[in-house]
Amino acid sequence: MANVDATALLNEFEVLFNGDSSALRLMNDEGYWIFHPDASKSFGFMTGIETSMVEKDLKAWNVMTLSDRGKIDSSSGHYVYDTIKVVDESSMRFALDEDIDRWWKVVGFTPNQSVMSDVLDHFGWVVLFVPVFLLASGLFSWSWAKSSHMHQQAREAEKRLVNVIEQSSELVMITDAEANIEYVNPAFEKVSGYSKDELLGKNPHIVRSGKQDHAFYARLWETLKNGQDFSGVFVNKHKDGSFYYEHKQITPVFDGSVEIIQFLSLGEDVTEQKKLESLAEQMREIAFKDALTGLNNRASMVDLMMKGMLRARRDETLMLVAFIDIDNFKTINDKHGHEMGDRCIKHVAEMLILNTRETDTAFRLGDDEFVIMLEGFSHVNEMHTVLRKILEGMVATPEMHRRGISIRISIGAMIFPFGDVYEVDGIVSEADSAMYQSKLSGGHTYTFYEPWMKEGIGLAKLG
Repeated sequence: MANVDATALLNEFEVLFNGDSSALRLMNDEGYWIFHPDASKSFGFMTGIETSMVEKDLKAWNVMTLSDRGKIDSSSGHYVYDTIKVVDESSMRFALDEDIDRWWKVVGFTPNQSVMSDVLDHFGWVVLFVPVFLLASGLFSWSWAKSSHMHQQAREAEKRLVNVIEQSSELVMITDAEANIEYVNPAFEKVSGYSKDELLGKNPHIVRSGKQDHAFYARLWETLKNGQDFSGVFVNKHKDGSFYYEHKQITPVFDGSVEIIQFLSLGEDVTEQKKLESLAEQMREIAFKDALTGLNNRASMVDLMMKGMLRARRDETLMLVAFIDIDNFKTINDKHGHEMGDRCIKHVAEMLILNTRETDTAFRLGDDEFVIMLEGFSHVNEMHTVLRKILEGMVATPEMHRRGISIRISIGAMIFPFGDVYEVDGIVSEADSAMYQSKLSGGHTYTFYEPWMKEGIGLAKLG
């Protein structure tokens, strides 16, 4: 505040107030009237309706902002002004620039030829200061109270935030830039099994399970050091040695420039969800996988083959469906027992996977029957190459050799989209018919389906 003797000013004001007091005004540092004889113009800094001094008399405004006290003569009238410092340096620490005025101007204005002109010339800024002294003091107190209130609100907001984090079910961890743990909330303590005292100052790898490889963590740190968030599912280890799954997002915290000073980790315990997913996968395996060989079973064949047919039409390629049967399998079962029969089935399944491409799909329909769906051919000659490789790859194991068992298979092949059959069951049936012709030819060969084959099979069965 300006250094004034309030008693002396008030005494002089008692003498001077018989003059024209409508000349007195109070203006803030943006040029709006805080106090004005015309009530509609007061508090322009809040409404912005009243034209500011900057717009009304730019010349007078420029002079007033360059000095704390003075007089100005302009074409419109006579100004006398002085400055009140509203907020000192210590209070500015808690103030927002846009909320708190730095200073106010006490302004006296008399139009040319005014009765007050001589009075203002004689008594100057003293006359102006007295009428608004109490108002200025009150507004200053309000400004300071507002700043203190804002500071108190900030402290209370911080306390509420800490309380929310402490009670949150999310797993919260804060580390410094070197990944030393600075804070964990109770939820993290509960899920990890470690107390806060055991974790503070430690590296987060204290809960690392070893289930995720070096590349996973290298990608994590590369992302964070580039200033980006990292999100993923972590397989962590509880203090008791059990594993738990945490889906977390790690965010770098900056110091206001480009330097990372902390990392904030927000996680969710998804262990139960992962258990359910694992159970669902096991159920799917039981429903759609063959228990003996691990191949897809008959239940999954229709869906997967329909998708293959759609891809063939979309890509304008050929798809080959091969029906496979083990030659003399009944003899192997009867002579060497069901256990050896199962071993032969498993061995054939392994050889089919070994001698086909990753894009091909093998099914076991039951007993010694298999189907393979081979995609992406552009010419029939490519199919001959693949079918010969499958036949040549059927090599018996040493134990089977010792027991006089050779692995031989018969293959029937059906090409899609050749022919007039567009249903899975129909395509597989025609491939089965072609396989029967391979059997009739002595076995361990392949035959492409032709329409007459179904008639031949029917006649053979009748005969």
